[in-house]
Amino acid sequence: LDAKPEWFSGEPLADGFAAHINNQFMAGKQSRPFGPCGYGVAKLIGALYMTSMARRYPQYHFATVSPGGTKGTEAFKEAPFFLKMVLRPLFFHSPETGAARYMDELCPDVEGKHPSGVFLASRKGYTGPQADMSLKIAVMQDRRMQDAAYDAIHRFFV
Repeated sequence: LDAKPEWFSGEPLADGFAAHINNQFMAGKQSRPFGPCGYGVAKLIGALYMTSMARRYPQYHFATVSPGGTKGTEAFKEAPFFLKMVLRPLFFHSPETGAARYMDELCPDVEGKHPSGVFLASRKGYTGPQADMSLKIAVMQDRRMQDAAYDAIHRFFV
């Protein structure tokens, strides 16, 4: 994600994020949950928001945690047949393992295990050891992107 794809084109940038949040971006288009307008964009906007919150409120701990590929969820409900039938059993872990990822961040054994604003996800693929993906995804370090996500999400608060 070093280059900004067309779905980042809202001006101001928060407009583009807000359009994804309320699904305006997809108006008149076929929904593609595994394409550039699905879960991944929502997860990225949320992760950018949490990083912005960590910066704004350093007295609190904020983290985005991916449960990884977890069996028994609806995540692949609309996936192409190949993904659903072939890859799903091979690259997914138990719901307990997915839940443990959250619990490890909520109740770390070591104080300060991960810095606030972290985006934890599998280092490779959908399972296995986690890493701070905010260090590997260039846009996660972009304060303008973080603040745009913050502004977009706050548009929906009453």
